[in-house]
Amino acid sequence: MVILFALAIFSCKKNNNSGQVVTADATIINSGPVAADGCGWVVRINGSDSTYSPTNLATQYKIDSLQVHITYKRLSQRFSCGAIGGGIPAIQINAISKKN
Repeated sequence: MVILFALAIFSCKKNNNSGQVVTADATIINSGPVAADGCGWVVRINGSDSTYSPTNLATQYKIDSLQVHITYKRLSQRFSCGAIGGGIPAIQINAISKKN
């Protein structure tokens, strides 16, 4: 019984894809000020429910509903904001361009 318990504990690992470089089409969204329970500027990956807080979104891309193509790395930290328990995952943008 002890061996089975130990195997169960050590076989579980958290996979958050932290550090993996990903390329995707996305939408820049102004979710509102953090002070008013928003999350500021966020990146929503098109075709999924994934929303991220970018640590380095350049000013020229801070346009609500802007369609972009990005290459990013998911970070291990989370950005605490709004009423979202535990916050939202943070990303570092490696490359970004506006979609036509």
